[in-house]
Amino acid sequence: MTNLAIQELQELTTQSRPWFFFMGFRKPHLPYIAPKRFWDLFEGYKFKPPTTRISRSLRRFKPFTREDTQYKRKTPKHDFIKMAKGYYACVAYVDELVGRVLQTLEESGKKNDTIIVVTSDHGYHVGEHGFWAKHTVLENALRVPLMIYDSRVGSGTSHAPVELLDLFPTLVDLAGLDASNIQPLDGVSLKPLMNGSKQWVKPFARSYWRFGSQFFKSKRSMRYRYVKRNSRQTALIDFKTDPDEKSDLKKKRWGIYKKLARASMMKSSSSMPPDFKPDQPAFYKSGFSLVPT
Repeated sequence: MTNLAIQELQELTTQSRPWFFFMGFRKPHLPYIAPKRFWDLFEGYKFKPPTTRISRSLRRFKPFTREDTQYKRKTPKHDFIKMAKGYYACVAYVDELVGRVLQTLEESGKKNDTIIVVTSDHGYHVGEHGFWAKHTVLENALRVPLMIYDSRVGSGTSHAPVELLDLFPTLVDLAGLDASNIQPLDGVSLKPLMNGSKQWVKPFARSYWRFGSQFFKSKRSMRYRYVKRNSRQTALIDFKTDPDEKSDLKKKRWGIYKKLARASMMKSSSSMPPDFKPDQPAFYKSGFSLVPT
């Protein structure tokens, strides 16, 4: 796929008209397949299994995962090392492939005329909290890389809560396009943040995840995360005192909890699919575990 992408990019960069180019890598999804030299990069590296465990206060509510997971069960060390090595080998592999694409753009002489975005649709657990892959609304599964390059904007980093919904209005804004005929959007342009603005309109980043009859919501501010599963199970995480998301602190931070619970998740109900029914009961598969045994 990378070779085809490079060929397409070489053709696009010879055009005089504006263009948009998108490509996505499946890795580092399972199965962990990458050339041997990327596995060799981590040969001898001492991977240490994460020690983060979910406390009883969170196990009780099970607000984070689609399955009735065995939270207390630990991944055997030999399995963890093998899977962690595979994950990072695939990350290194994709890093090289992205570099090849960007090198093609550099060689075309069009880099400074191009807006570049590198991001992902979700994060990934590598044994944290006893989980693997993405099936939670914890930080490991929800937080993604977001790098935006525009030669007209200086370099910098922002820790403000943003969403993937913001990408479209950001690209429209950076490209100088007229968006007046576009219907109201839930996202907002990140251009002010890129220009160093300290005034940001989003108090938190919203995340949604639906699996069958189960629906998960997350509101992540700079310090807190409020999570809700269907219509009953809720929790509050304080990242200042609990950066590993081990405990539900809503009873100790009741004021913050109520404020985030009442805050609107969206600008308009039309943002949700027509068949959305948040109060449907949740059903669980008995005996299923996401943790290798």
